[in-house]
Amino acid sequence: MEKLENYNKIEMPKGQHRKVKDRLRTFVKDSHALDLLDKFLTLNPDRRISAYDSLDHTFFWEDPMPSPQMLAMMLSSHTTSMFEFLAPPRRQQGHRQHPLQGASAAPTQQNPGQHYDRVF
Repeated sequence: MEKLENYNKIEMPKGQHRKVKDRLRTFVKDSHALDLLDKFLTLNPDRRISAYDSLDHTFFWEDPMPSPQMLAMMLSSHTTSMFEFLAPPRRQQGHRQHPLQGASAAPTQQNPGQHYDRVF
């Protein structure tokens, strides 16, 4: 992180608590999921949760545990790859523009296939 070009140019506020949980609380109801997201979104990689530790997080061990039948049912509904580079192109027909996106967000001749998703 310290090797990034703009690292020394950014001044992070001191003495303020993180606001990730406060901002996401309306979208994520599970407190364990909220805690895991907060740990994933930690800027400093030395303080960020590791992949190994994240798999042992309470979120994955709380009841109700997923059953093999439920997992099989959920995975069977995905008939195409969800990986962004392998997924088929999105349909542009009937696509509504997000109200927060200005006129520049509309597809142009230079970028006719550009697509914008809502984050939340």
